[in-house]
Formats: sequence, C-alpha cells, structure tokens
Amino acid sequence: MEQTDIPIIGRASRKLALIAHDTQREALIDLLAEFLPLLKTMRIVAPYVTGTTCADALDLEVELVQSTVKGGDLQIGAMIVQGEVDAVIYLRDALFSQPYNPDIAPILRVCDIQRVPIATNIATARAVLNSIQEARLRAATIARYACLTL
Repeated sequence: MEQTDIPIIGRASRKLALIAHDTQREALIDLLAEFLPLLKTMRIVAPYVTGTTCADALDLEVELVQSTVKGGDLQIGAMIVQGEVDAVIYLRDALFSQPYNPDIAPILRVCDIQRVPIATNIATARAVLNSIQEARLRAATIARYACLTL
C-alpha cells in the first residue's frame, strides 16, 4: 500500500474544511457544538462568512479563505488537490436554487479524485466527524498499549 492509499480520515495533521450555505449555518453550528472537544484539536479551514460564524459562535480557531462568492470554495479545492484537507463538510440548501452560491460540482470532483470524504448534509457530516473521532481514539489506544509493551 502506497502512502497515498492510506485512508486519510485517521490522519491528525491536516485540515477539516467547512462550507455552508446561508440557510445551513445554524445547523452547522449545532452539529459542530456536539463535537467541540474534537474540533478544538483540529485545524479547520472555511470561507470567510462560514468561518467567522463558526469561530464566533464556538470559540474555534479557523483559517479563513475568501468568501465563496470571491472564490473561497476554489481555494479549498486547491488545498484538497495539494493533500492538505482530510475531510470536507459542505452543507448546502438543496431545496432552493441560490445563484450567488458556488456550484458544488468542482469540490465534489476534487474530493472524488483525491479520495477525500465529503458530507453534504447533517447525517453524513455527523458520520464523518464520528469517524474522525473514533480513528483518533483508536490511535491513542494503540499508542498507549505500545508504550506499555516496551
């Protein structure tokens, strides 16, 4: 197995990207609040409006990129291509067309190509965050037992 074939969700060194349409930001905040201890240990990147909303509401450190209308989603796409992002939570309002919001297709494409998990609704976002949390707990347990056997 090559280094690039290792499932990325268990790696702790890279970023979680957060993107949310206006109508989904409150739901994103509620979800993130459930995982706040985990998120406080992670590097988070988000477009300006989503990022400042999350940072202010939850006292999180968030690396900000441009707003989505100015290409922030494309900046995150470039980070995905560069291997800097572990997972993406992109909560979109699927019920209403929002012409000022970016098309999700480029992000979906780079996530598929780079094998980066992407969640587009609360249920899959919760699953992604649970998976990251469980992977970190397993890694900590393995490290603890490895120290005991030395």
